[in-house]
Amino acid sequence: MHITKRFLVLMLALVMALGLASCANGDSALDILESVPDLETSKEVSQEVSEPDPEPAEGQTAMPVITQTFNNSQKTVIIAGTCEEGATVSASFVGGEVSTVKASGKVFALEVNVEERQEAHIQVTATAEGKTESEPKLVIAGYHPTADGNLVYPTVLADGVTLFSSASIDVLSESNVVANTTIDTLINRVKVNLNSLKKFDTELIYVMLPNKASVMSDALPTDAGVSESITLYTQVKNALTAADATVIDMRDVFAEADTSKYPLYYRTHSAWSEYGAYLTYQTVMNHIAEKFPEAAPRAIEDFDVKEVKDALGGDLVYHFGLDSKVFTETVYDFVPKFDLKLGDKIPEELAEDYTDKYLISDIKQYLGDNDYRYYNEYFVGKQLGIDPSITRGDEAFGFFTDRAELPTALIYRDEYSFPMIDMLAERFNNSMFESAGKLNFKFDAAVDYAAEGKDNVDYILVFVSEDSLPKFIIANAN
Repeated sequence: MHITKRFLVLMLALVMALGLASCANGDSALDILESVPDLETSKEVSQEVSEPDPEPAEGQTAMPVITQTFNNSQKTVIIAGTCEEGATVSASFVGGEVSTVKASGKVFALEVNVEERQEAHIQVTATAEGKTESEPKLVIAGYHPTADGNLVYPTVLADGVTLFSSASIDVLSESNVVANTTIDTLINRVKVNLNSLKKFDTELIYVMLPNKASVMSDALPTDAGVSESITLYTQVKNALTAADATVIDMRDVFAEADTSKYPLYYRTHSAWSEYGAYLTYQTVMNHIAEKFPEAAPRAIEDFDVKEVKDALGGDLVYHFGLDSKVFTETVYDFVPKFDLKLGDKIPEELAEDYTDKYLISDIKQYLGDNDYRYYNEYFVGKQLGIDPSITRGDEAFGFFTDRAELPTALIYRDEYSFPMIDMLAERFNNSMFESAGKLNFKFDAAVDYAAEGKDNVDYILVFVSEDSLPKFIIANAN
């Protein structure tokens, strides 16, 4: 023990010496800390020089475990880790504001404003229900001149380690409302499309999907800036309705959905859960079943709902910079009980154009055990690595199932529709899923996927999530 303490004193003296030299060179204290954290974070070194956290007294909450500390902006620091189940975690330092969060299960992440302090000695404590406050855990952090977070996919942290895409919040603000002239252009474009489809008896259906920030608005930070009046979602819905298009608005369905068993959205992922996808599939196919009864949606009992605990955190964990192996989530995989081995009957005249032939049974939603991030490949043999922002489900593909009693469809979509692909494809005779993000349709593919004896498909479905509305406007109103 004496050797270990002496070694620790020598190492601390070395850090102080480096700090003085660094300050002379203009480096911040945080830069020094980032080069030395092996003292705390390296398993090999910590076992040699660090003493374990003290055991809590009887009735006292255990000291929180810090797994990550990083700047998400110049003046703000994220402190993340684990604690007792459901504990309240607080961080404070002399001269600064107290930051407090309620843990989500056994994990927490809180944001601390250090202003322009080069070095803040932050004390982190946890308090579980019915227990006294823990001993403090010391974290040293401070102002970082170059920290700016993820500029490509900026992410917002809310209480309970609930993460939101900044883009999902922004689209709810009044600043994203477009001019009336743009809405008029959208109305006219949709009317032209509807007139073109009349002679084919093809129904054009727009399916509007509220985003996570809209559905979970109660969890948003108080300064999120969500509009209390009109939003882009309302504008687009009103425009499509004014053009006499068929509009399926999922807001009311989601508002009335029973979420006691399955969530509509996960805390750590930007797009919906498979339950949200199922409800949308059910609503759309109920509408189509009015004309094609055989296309009625499968009951939820036709799926084995597989509960996966401690699945890797979603895409927002990755974008925010948290450890997806620590910030896990319970997810629900809707596995069809029915046969999906359909789709290898491609018309001879089209065979040369469909060298990449996809069977419905080839659809693969997740990478593997406990890796349930939606932003990964969907088809066997097309895995691209661990980056959840990379996907192979974004390409166009089609299915021919040789079931004449079912309708045909062109399906335009964004990434939201990924967990719905197998459900939808199984309810159509022929169906084409356009590349993700293409939200303005063309009529040439409608002939290829039409049923025998018809000149066009029965349905054109356009799934438009709230996140994709700016892209939808650009594609259809310019």
